Amino acid sequence: MKQNIEDVVAEMSDAIEAADEALIMGVAGVVHSMTDLRTALSSLDSLLSQRRFEKAASLGYRDISSNYVFLQRTLGALQKADDNKAKIIQDVAMKTQLPYEEAAPFVDRLMESSIPRGPTTTLRGD
Repeated sequence: MKQNIEDVVAEMSDAIEAADEALIMGVAGVVHSMTDLRTALSSLDSLLSQRRFEKAASLGYRDISSNYVFLQRTLGALQKADDNKAKIIQDVAMKTQLPYEEAAPFVDRLMESSIPRGPTTTLRGD
């Protein structure tokens, strides 16, 4: 049975809010991990410039590799949060018998994470 989209979205508002929070936290985690990795790479650049090759290699095995793993994990969490949002939109679409593309804007309107922002970081950390 087809339901009114506003009613369905209101009924699912708790799930939408939780998905929104997960996306916001996911982005924060990715930005944090990017900053940590960028800091480690900057240290590596400095050590290479100073011709301190043994310390540079050690940094690569320690800080750089662990920060890269941290980045992968945060990206995985962000992907999971985005998949959850897609599932919510799919549920709204099914209950209202609307195409996914028509249901998505109704969910997006309730999500702060859907509002476009400026760049969160620069590539060089400047």
